[in-house]
Amino acid sequence: MSRKILAVAAAVILAAIGIVGGTLAWFTDSDSAENQFTTGKIDIAILENNDPIPENDDGKAVLVFDGLMMPGTTFEKVVAVKSLAESAWIRAQIAVAWGKQELSPEMLELTFGDDWIQAGEWYYYKVPVGGGNATTALIKSVKLKTDADNDYAGQTATITVTVQAVQRANNVTFDEIKSAVDANSIQGWNSAD
Repeated sequence: MSRKILAVAAAVILAAIGIVGGTLAWFTDSDSAENQFTTGKIDIAILENNDPIPENDDGKAVLVFDGLMMPGTTFEKVVAVKSLAESAWIRAQIAVAWGKQELSPEMLELTFGDDWIQAGEWYYYKVPVGGGNATTALIKSVKLKTDADNDYAGQTATITVTVQAVQRANNVTFDEIKSAVDANSIQGWNSAD
C-alpha cells in the first residue's frame, strides 16, 4: 500500500508541476529587434579656382596652366580641397616636375595658404573639413623665378597634387597632428602612404 500511496503522490506532484508549468507558459514573452548601422564615408575633391580638377590615371590631380609662363610671371592658382561627405582631416603632397628631368623644380615658386602646415613632404590642414565645405587655399599662386634661363624656354612643368583624407570622428586632434613629426599616429595615414 505504501507503494501505491507513493505512486499516487508522485503522479499528483507531476500533475501539479505540469499545471504550474503550463500556467507559467502563459506568462512568458519573447521579442526580437534588428539594429541597422550605416557607416560614414570619406570623399574629397581637389579644386582649382573652385572647379574640380580631373585626376590622371594614377588618381592624382594635375594642374594645367593657360598661357605661357615667362620668368617673373605669376599665375593665380587657387588650389583647395573639398570634403564631399563626412568631416575629415586632410593632407596634401605637392610634386613639381619638368619635361626635361635635368631642370630644377625649385624654379617654380609656389605660394601656400596660411591654414596649412608642412611636416615632411606633406601639408596638413589645421581643421577638419566636412559637409560639402572646402579648405582655404593650399596653393595660392605659382611663379616662374626671374633667374630661369633659356634652358626653361618652351618647357612644360607639371604640378601634381596628391590629397588624402581620414575621418575626424574617433581620431586625433590637430595638436596631436602637429606634435606627430611623421604623422604615423593618425589612424589611416602611415609612412608607406
